[in-house]
Amino acid sequence: MKIFLFSYNKSLIRLISDKLEEKGHSCVQYSDIDLYLNAIIKPGESPELLVMDYTSWNHEIFPFLSYLRDFKLFRPFIFFNDPCPVLGNRVKLWLYLLKYDLECFPLERRKKNPEDLEIKYKPVFKQIADIVESKALRPYIPLMQKPLPLPDSLPMKNAFEHLNRIELNKESIYEFKKKVKLPNSLFFMLEMFSRYMDIVVTKEHIINYYNENSKHISEESIKVKISNLRKYFSKDKNCKYNLFPKDGGYIFHITSF
Repeated sequence: MKIFLFSYNKSLIRLISDKLEEKGHSCVQYSDIDLYLNAIIKPGESPELLVMDYTSWNHEIFPFLSYLRDFKLFRPFIFFNDPCPVLGNRVKLWLYLLKYDLECFPLERRKKNPEDLEIKYKPVFKQIADIVESKALRPYIPLMQKPLPLPDSLPMKNAFEHLNRIELNKESIYEFKKKVKLPNSLFFMLEMFSRYMDIVVTKEHIINYYNENSKHISEESIKVKISNLRKYFSKDKNCKYNLFPKDGGYIFHITSF
């Protein structure tokens, strides 16, 4: 399939393009918006799929489908990091949008069968989803990261001030790292706990967190690292960090006095 890719992040689209070409596709990469838009409407050019970075422009100011309709050009397109995969996964969303886009071009609708399009595009959509959602690449793609859950301990009143205080406490971990010369491996764990301050974090959650960040940790290693982390807490007589077991997991707390 002939695919045009666009993003201002040249390294990112090169990685995606390289993986797609390994699967037999012909890819053309663009990082200049004017060149890209001109290539799309250029006579004789017939990209079968446009793959774009959702963060490349404001979608209220420049609705891409309207741009294609102005030129009466049906060009199947997707945003590889669409932040709203409301149908459960990206492949289902992209297939739905493909059929929706086709309905916006009556002349093309008479020529093309939506079911045939699904058969043609579903495999490449699955390939692209596997690439961008991979543990190796996902952390480097904007809009692909899951938001942190709000703390269970969030008060009904002054919630924003509470969150701001948590953020200020998190910043202190970098000072602590420097002060006690905390190894990077233990700092990664401390940073994780600081994200879930005053929340019980299970061993399963810790393992999943490490996996999502392309790291590995076993249950036995969790115990060892937590033990070593506590030893570094004791090295600083002014340390206000507390990390203790609770309800089958662990809870991290910073003493405020």
